Amino acid sequence: MNRRLATDLPIQNPYIDTWKPIEYITDVNSLYIYEIGDKKYFFFGDQHHSKSEGGCEQKLGIKCDDYNKTFTNGKYYGSSCTSIGILLHNWFTYNRDFHINTDFYLELGFTNVDEREGLKETIREINKLKTIRHYEPSINIENISWMQLISSVMNSCFTKTKEKCPYYPNVHSHYADVRFLEDKSGFLHADPFLLIDLMNYIKDNFPRTEKRLLKLKDELSIIMSIIIYDYRKLLNGILFPEGFNDFIKEYTNLSKSFSSELASIYLSKIINMSKISVIRNGVRMHKAAAELLRLKEESPYMAILIEEMIYDKADKYIDEVKILYDEVLDFFESQYYEYGIYEKSVSLMESLQAITSALVPLSALSMDAYLLARMFLQTESSEIIAYCGSAHINHYSQFFEDYLGVKRLAGVDSEFDNRCLNVVDLPKYLDANKYRKYVVNKKYESFREFHK
Repeated sequence: MNRRLATDLPIQNPYIDTWKPIEYITDVNSLYIYEIGDKKYFFFGDQHHSKSEGGCEQKLGIKCDDYNKTFTNGKYYGSSCTSIGILLHNWFTYNRDFHINTDFYLELGFTNVDEREGLKETIREINKLKTIRHYEPSINIENISWMQLISSVMNSCFTKTKEKCPYYPNVHSHYADVRFLEDKSGFLHADPFLLIDLMNYIKDNFPRTEKRLLKLKDELSIIMSIIIYDYRKLLNGILFPEGFNDFIKEYTNLSKSFSSELASIYLSKIINMSKISVIRNGVRMHKAAAELLRLKEESPYMAILIEEMIYDKADKYIDEVKILYDEVLDFFESQYYEYGIYEKSVSLMESLQAITSALVPLSALSMDAYLLARMFLQTESSEIIAYCGSAHINHYSQFFEDYLGVKRLAGVDSEFDNRCLNVVDLPKYLDANKYRKYVVNKKYESFREFHK
């Protein structure tokens, strides 16, 4: 018989009533809490590519609740600190059992399948940790942020069908990143401002001759012209409910006129937007446009404000991109012949990296228009939780404060490489101690029942 042992129980400090209120959240980069009417909004910001670096245990030397190493249980210390990962588990368990309708949005690409190819390796390693004693994973989980990890730990919540999610039906989990689609054919990029895949292509085909370098310059001029001069047209294709088919047709025809492989790769990102589209009243449109259209029918002023913020931000970001691209053009016009091929190639790559980084906030806008519209269409939930990259979360915070005039209840702004948030007023608005005590008590009750 496979008996449960006392060592399987999750706590170091059994005196639950002495546990401190939780005022620290570790492994997360920013946090904002708002309230409109009887609905609370919780926005958690992530800095990708590390789970715990810059966290509270490293910075302050305090023990923080977290999942155990095998992700089979929580590990609780009764301290004033919790990781974002185990906090979400405790919170969702509590809300499920007490029938608190909750919508949880994660920055994760869309899918039309029940098994995500891109998560298979991480899910497989976590399953081995759960089932094989002393297993050493082949991937370094510490190099995966909690936002990226949560879709593997809670993988049944982020497939096409959600009924197997352990927090269902009171906690509804949603993937929110309309810039990506994962289907049986692979992982599709569908955003005209996110150039990370192009940067990887250029690195793999690093220009080593003058001819190749000048060809790359010409290819980039095509792409940057589309981004800089067509950015409003691109946004209209994402936000407007009319003209989507003509928009896709225009860029499909444009792609046929180019022999450049790099330009074709770029234009395919725009064409792929058709695969993220939906049909409303017989009209095809982008998912973001479809949600804004629904919102305009229920709350037109809110939809107008979302669109206003998107265009305001885009205008600001494109000005920054123009400055960086002008520097590239100046280099080719005035300094190009002063350097050797290697120095010129490295300089161009550095400039492209700066442009790619500057475009990230602009690329966030399609997802943010979609997610903000969805938030205000949710009428049955009393809690809305968004866990996304900090660039997205900054947009949501600015929308609530600058466009809606909603006062922040509590929060901590994003700071580079900081994953330790001290929120003194956190227990007033997010009682993480209540959630963990409930989960631990439930675990003990289950253990006692098992051993009767």
